[in-house]
Amino acid sequence: MAGEVVRPLPPVTVEWNDIFDEGSEWIHHDAKPTKPVKVRSTGFLLVKNDKFLVLVRDYYDHDGKRVFGGRVAIPTGCITKITYLAKKPSTP
Repeated sequence: MAGEVVRPLPPVTVEWNDIFDEGSEWIHHDAKPTKPVKVRSTGFLLVKNDKFLVLVRDYYDHDGKRVFGGRVAIPTGCITKITYLAKKPSTP
């Protein structure tokens, strides 16, 4: 059906640890140790399971189907915190 809206996606901020790569340069033995970086990603929660979650930057509904832009998959083991930004997704 044209104009049908699929269930709204909840907006969230995900805090997670990501890999840090110094590149291929030579590093002096006295250099500070490299550590993973803390990242905050904000978007709409598309998928959440025991292995990973998927955020999307943008989405819209067209003829009862969902169209996405800017997807990112984050492994569950990297996630330190998920904050839901709205108790109930709003609809226009």
